[in-house]
Amino acid sequence: MPPHWKALAGQVTLFEEEKEIAEAAESAMANYSFNQKKVDTKKQRRSKAVYASVDLNSVSTGESRSLGPELVGHAAWQQLELDQLLDDCGFSPTEQALAEAAVVGRLIAPSSDLASWRWLRERTALVEMLSVDLSHIGKDAIYEIADLLLSNKTDIERGLRIREANLFSRPHQVFLYDLTNTYFEGSAKKNELAHRGKSKEKRTDCPLVTLALVVDDAGFPIFSQIYEGNKSEPETLKDILERLNKDASLKWQEIYP
Repeated sequence: MPPHWKALAGQVTLFEEEKEIAEAAESAMANYSFNQKKVDTKKQRRSKAVYASVDLNSVSTGESRSLGPELVGHAAWQQLELDQLLDDCGFSPTEQALAEAAVVGRLIAPSSDLASWRWLRERTALVEMLSVDLSHIGKDAIYEIADLLLSNKTDIERGLRIREANLFSRPHQVFLYDLTNTYFEGSAKKNELAHRGKSKEKRTDCPLVTLALVVDDAGFPIFSQIYEGNKSEPETLKDILERLNKDASLKWQEIYP
């Protein structure tokens, strides 16, 4: 029997094995011992278990809320210093808290503004992490903060790029660009961007808007843009390149050292 096989079998050899084989055998034995200990502990716990009957009809819950994804979203929000970024854009503390609620809510439970408001009131523990009490806000506040975020989109996107570059420093080389679109179920007559076109969701019976996104080679967003619903990549590429050239004034070598 080879020496390392003997070690795995719990036997001791009189001769030294090759170093790599010996280390592999020791690692395998340690892993085996650890797993065996877990199995033995589980058996002991089961043998000592005490069971009691529970009437499931008598059990009820109240105010149960999600916590795990919210902790991740809140930590990312803080790491990106988004409250400071929004403060620089003129957001009040209440508007900053509303913005976090709206953004994190869309990440965890993507849906409409109305559904996000219901999620915030009924299903999430995020309200307990915010600096401002939003437990009694009305649904209009979610619509209003979405409009405020959109009006500050350019400054927010630029600020995020700088923060992400500081957190993930690396060479900046390639831009990737693509379009998609979404539809309105109503007539959208007062929306200047709503036009008929080829719907990627097969809803050519509805007016559309086109959504453009530019990312770098690692997938980090550079900026986004909204166009008329009948626009295509060739029609918008020139505008995107001009926007990239304009943003070059931000000194990419400083943003991406």
